[in-house]
Amino acid sequence: MFPRTFHTVSGIMFAAIAALHGLRLIFGWEAVISGINIPAWLSILAVFVFGALAIFEFRGEQKCNNLPPKP
Repeated sequence: MFPRTFHTVSGIMFAAIAALHGLRLIFGWEAVISGINIPAWLSILAVFVFGALAIFEFRGEQKCNNLPPKP
């Protein structure tokens, strides 16, 4: 897989995860895994962590765009 493609795909995935956690907070959706309720503060943390990862990946994509093409 090419580096630009990798950064783009992973950035989109991280942004989607952050958006879904944000929607969970806005709409008050419950998250239950194996019968355990996941607290809302964990989604707050996830929004920041996955949002930052998405930003880093999109910045990495921009750095790949500035590299000269391989011969």
